[in-house]
Amino acid sequence: MKSNLSKFCKTLLLGAAFAVVGCTDYDEDIRKVNDDLTSSVASLEKTISDLETKLKSEYALKSEVDQFKSDLEKSINDKIAEVNTSIAALDQAVKQNAEDIKKAVSDAQTAVAEANAAIKNLQDTKADKTEVDKMKKDLEAKITALEDALGTLGGSVEENKNDIARIDVALTALNATVDGIAKRLDVLEASVEQNAKDIAALLADCEELKNRMDKAENDIEANRQAIEAEVQARILAIKSLQTIVDARYEEYKAHVEAYNKKIAELEQEDADLKAAIDQLNKLVADHADAIEALQAEDSRLAGLIDDLQGDIDALQVDIKRIDGEIENITGNIDSIDSRLKKIEDILKNRVQSLVYVPDYNDGKATVNVLNIGTADEPAYIEGTSTLTYKVNPSELASVLAQGTDVFSFDVIGVKTRAEAPEINIIGAKADDTKGTITFTVETRNFVDEFYSGPKSGTQSYSAALVLKKDENYDNISSEYTNLVPAVEAAEMKIFDRNDKDITGLLCTEEILEFPYTKRDSLVALEGHKLVFVIGGKVIEQSEMEENGYDVEVLPGIATEYFPAEAEASFVIDEDKNAPYATVSLSKGVGKENVDESAIVLYKYTCKGVTAVTSVPCEIIKERAEITIVKKAELNWNYSYDAETDAKLLNGEDASYSRTGFRIAKDEFSFVNVPADADLEAIIKGAVTASPEAEASFSCEAKSGDILIDFSGFEWGKTYTLTGKYDTESIELIVKVEIQTIDRNRKPVIVNIDSTVVTYAKDFELAKGEKLYSLNPLFSALTDGKNLGVSEIPAIKYLDDILSAYYDAEKNKNTVDATYDAPLQPTDGMFTVLGFAFNSEDGIADEDKFVITPGFTYRSFPNKTIKPEVLYTKNFTTWYGQEITITHKLKFEYPIYNFQHSRITVAQDNAGAYFTQVLPLYEPNAESAEVSGFSMDNVTMSKEFNIVDGNLTILDDEAIAEAGLVAEYEILGTAGAGIVMNDNVLTYNDKDDVVRVRGNLFLVSANGARMQLPTSFDEGQAYATYYVKKYDPIGQVEVMLKDELGGNIAIKNAVDYKFNILDYITLKDNRPFGSKSYDLITKSTSEDAADAHWTIGDGMNGFATGNDVKDIYGLAIAYTMDVNKIPVEYRKYITFDENTGILTFLASGMSRLQTVLPVDIKFNVEYTWGTREVTIPFRFYSPEL
Repeated sequence: MKSNLSKFCKTLLLGAAFAVVGCTDYDEDIRKVNDDLTSSVASLEKTISDLETKLKSEYALKSEVDQFKSDLEKSINDKIAEVNTSIAALDQAVKQNAEDIKKAVSDAQTAVAEANAAIKNLQDTKADKTEVDKMKKDLEAKITALEDALGTLGGSVEENKNDIARIDVALTALNATVDGIAKRLDVLEASVEQNAKDIAALLADCEELKNRMDKAENDIEANRQAIEAEVQARILAIKSLQTIVDARYEEYKAHVEAYNKKIAELEQEDADLKAAIDQLNKLVADHADAIEALQAEDSRLAGLIDDLQGDIDALQVDIKRIDGEIENITGNIDSIDSRLKKIEDILKNRVQSLVYVPDYNDGKATVNVLNIGTADEPAYIEGTSTLTYKVNPSELASVLAQGTDVFSFDVIGVKTRAEAPEINIIGAKADDTKGTITFTVETRNFVDEFYSGPKSGTQSYSAALVLKKDENYDNISSEYTNLVPAVEAAEMKIFDRNDKDITGLLCTEEILEFPYTKRDSLVALEGHKLVFVIGGKVIEQSEMEENGYDVEVLPGIATEYFPAEAEASFVIDEDKNAPYATVSLSKGVGKENVDESAIVLYKYTCKGVTAVTSVPCEIIKERAEITIVKKAELNWNYSYDAETDAKLLNGEDASYSRTGFRIAKDEFSFVNVPADADLEAIIKGAVTASPEAEASFSCEAKSGDILIDFSGFEWGKTYTLTGKYDTESIELIVKVEIQTIDRNRKPVIVNIDSTVVTYAKDFELAKGEKLYSLNPLFSALTDGKNLGVSEIPAIKYLDDILSAYYDAEKNKNTVDATYDAPLQPTDGMFTVLGFAFNSEDGIADEDKFVITPGFTYRSFPNKTIKPEVLYTKNFTTWYGQEITITHKLKFEYPIYNFQHSRITVAQDNAGAYFTQVLPLYEPNAESAEVSGFSMDNVTMSKEFNIVDGNLTILDDEAIAEAGLVAEYEILGTAGAGIVMNDNVLTYNDKDDVVRVRGNLFLVSANGARMQLPTSFDEGQAYATYYVKKYDPIGQVEVMLKDELGGNIAIKNAVDYKFNILDYITLKDNRPFGSKSYDLITKSTSEDAADAHWTIGDGMNGFATGNDVKDIYGLAIAYTMDVNKIPVEYRKYITFDENTGILTFLASGMSRLQTVLPVDIKFNVEYTWGTREVTIPFRFYSPEL
């Protein structure tokens, strides 16, 4: 790492030196490489250390796991033997209660579960030996407790036969679990071994990284040498370019100063490093080797700095030498210019011809011009055009295009102006492929008649391109080309600051108003600009000039006064250096000058065409304002507006109105209003109407507030009342805004507290009155707004709106409500929502809503009942307010659930519950004479029980009495052979697993049903339950290895036959540790090739005469991959896809000179799966 630091320092200083000659970019690159290497070394060392620690830990853990595995297996096997002995004794002695035996089984299962948990804990946490010993002792203690429990059992064997059988099943599962524990330990052992392999691979990677570091250091050194060569090359380049030397001389000096600064900084860092080393000497005196290494590094750094200082001195000498050489370069420049002149002359002398390349077939050249006038009175603005010429020889085009000063145009034709017509070159671009130069030119001083159209041939021009060879007019020229104009119409306009066309307009919206008491200056039409519109595109004057148009604009400002004497009242500043005029009032202006005005006119002239615009200025009275700060809100009011609503609802003529609508004085702002102003007179005289709507107003002021009579308005709008009130010297503006706010015209919804009942089979709820307060209705109607309701008692308001529903005789409302289900409740079982009144004269404080909910399952024959039933009642008040009263009947679910069978349903490692499908062998799986195979169905009622809230399993009678019905369904997609029918799952397809959900319904006599929540719901225990396939066929294995040197030797010139079945192994897969049998019978001899699918003989696992293909439903397919066989060898290979016989036709064939590949694909398809492999035949000659 110290070595890398040294290299970094050296490279940093060296990079700074290179910066003096323009190589500053290498400095950063080298620094980055060294930083990366330093970081990589540190990271690599840490990784190696971590891996070594982990390796030691893994090996220690492997040893402990091996010992634990041995001890655990022995302990469990011993205890199982003891349990079996206890069970044998149980046949003679057990006479205790059956519940004790069930408890013993449960203890055994708990012991197994804890054993599994111990193993899983070991795998998850990699516990140390102390933890392993503790878990082992706990397990032994629980097994001992199990032995004690079993030893104390008594009772009659005959009375407990069924329970003993269950213990046998549990012990079988225990044996299987022990086997699983052993397998898990094997997996853990394999994981440790794999970790060791991974560590070895990582160590190899570390070695590779070290090699890459060495290579990177070599590359840095090579880069340094390349940089030094670059420096020398750049020094030589300086000698040949004086302009570059002049530009960079000061830069070099700055670099040297920066370099010296860096040296000083490094010297300080070196001093700091020495101080740090001194401190380390004191702190680590017992680390002599490390100290010596640090001292050596410090010495090396000091030497490096001395070397670099020498390099700096040498470089400074070079700079002084360069200063001397600058004078020599200056002298050489004249010589270079002279030589370049000679080269230019040589190039020009090589030019043989210049030929115009026309854009059109008439052979003429087009020059562009804009007409900003009219057709009768044109005004032309000359612009730019392009002319293309071919140069011969063509390779000179790109060279000559770099120096357009050697070209010019000679124009001949009409000359009536003081200045001769010109075509000036402003740019050139060469096309090397065509040998052409396209010149961008500007035309100047052409007569207007040329652009208007030729008359009698006197208004035409021709032009020739001239290449100037020398001062003696020894030039080369193209032929003269006739010029024709391309005239495009354009307009000169004036736009305001918002890009609006104001040409020729008096901009009254921009009027400058001057209260006679003010002396502020205002800018007339600030932000306006002159533009040209060409083909719909707007171009400003500056852009026109940049594009080569001959735009000469003469600006001007004029002023008119009304009356003429008003000239003395205004001061117009026409500063020619400012683009706009500034206007102010003269000192002597007073109220007697009010209404005097002036107009400022801007005038722009170009080519005789003029564009004008203007803005007015006016002296006005002192302005005052009375403005409402916030919109006044006029709310719908029950007392004022309910009757109008009712009339409109009945189709009568009516309108809304207010009298004396008050707006407080403090809601207004007063600007420049005199303190002695008569507010009442101002308001009455100023505010008269609103422009927003046909509504009438009349206003007055009282006690400082404003009172408004307002009629004919609409709701949900804002009305602005404006007016002026003038005095001799003041103009007072009054502005009032009123916002009308309507009541809620949507139905008001009142939600009454729900009735909650527990649902059951054949559920019915008789009507029964429940009383609720009327306050929610009042709150919903007012909705927190001031609708005038608060001005009268709530009882009076409710009595008013409900009077149409008051029945003095019956003393309550009897209007029926509706129910949101598809069917209406049947007769006699409906609900009534109404009001209970205790007074014949109106509603009293204690009056309530009366709710009489009722329900019957009979309303839902063969329908699903929702968990909530919503009853609603709608009615409308006398003034049109719709009211909806709602009441929910909520059902609580009775507690029933699913519970899995502990005998047939298990949990996987992820905790998901599952059922394993079982196979059906004829006569059985252990038989050596199997004659048939099928898959057993899964009856879901055997996998899951139904339990009540106490977890008591319900029998069929209890289930029927409660009205419970369980229905199972397949979730997602499954193969066509996997079907759920009447809660029985048939599993005849290839899916590895299938998700199954159980649904529990409470069903009444008429088929009305309600679904209950169960453990199959999302997030519950059985939400991930699945059924797992049983696969009766084992894995296929290929007995032939794919070897590059060949695997089948061709020794004789005879035909070879190969039966594919001889080269694969395939067995069936019988359950519960039963023996598996070969499905393929191999050939009787190496040359016979008579291998075939097994036919039962009563001893080979299958009944005599039964073909395994028929037993398991196997469909066989063989295919040969012809594309892998070289074309010239295909004639020697044949393959029978029906029999699986591969033939190599070696008779009459010379010796193989290469390995011949032949791939045969073997496929077995059956109901529950597929097996597919490729057999790689590689034929070769053993003599090769």
